[in-house]
Amino acid sequence: MAVEYRKDRKKWGYRVYLAGRCFKKYAWDTKREAREAEREFLVEIKKNPPPPKNTLTAVASQYLIESARKGRSKWRLDGLRWNFNKFILPFFGENTLVTTIKRKDVEEFVLAQKQRGVKNKTIWNYVTDLRAMFNWALKEGLVVSDPVSGADLDPIRNRKPHKPPLKLEDVELAASVLEGYDRVYFDFMRYTGLRKDEANRVRWEDVDLVNGWL
Repeated sequence: MAVEYRKDRKKWGYRVYLAGRCFKKYAWDTKREAREAEREFLVEIKKNPPPPKNTLTAVASQYLIESARKGRSKWRLDGLRWNFNKFILPFFGENTLVTTIKRKDVEEFVLAQKQRGVKNKTIWNYVTDLRAMFNWALKEGLVVSDPVSGADLDPIRNRKPHKPPLKLEDVELAASVLEGYDRVYFDFMRYTGLRKDEANRVRWEDVDLVNGWL
């Protein structure tokens, strides 16, 4: 802790180191004012100590900053920010130390999302973001292991979408609102089973009306 004078700013201020962090401010004309400000700062920070640097909130914020620095797209950064703020931080706790998050915690997170009715693919995206953050923290020396890698993710292994069966009534309803060329085009595709790009390439010479071939 020190009270000092900044020649470049022509102001007195203080510099305080706490829990590996540096707090400094230069805004006073006299040394006495800076000393009093330092004393008030120490009293206030004792009442409301800052969270450690390795809380989940702090690490997630650092990971987002690093992701932006490496050129991640805006939509990807927005997705990361949304997933962390909306789902990951509320479950694990904003001030939870990343070193205390274990494999079982990740598994409980997965099960909690399933109980909310979230689709497996969406939960997998949450877990992917969490794993990416831990991999980054591992490289930075903030954690010694990645709890996501050892977690049992079998409940969300099946991520194939389940498409509902086609209802012929819906097809007929769609056809009923079409007329003229549009109806002909629609009927041509539904009765031949062609995709749109295939139907667009069909020529009259491809159609054999006598033998019923296309």
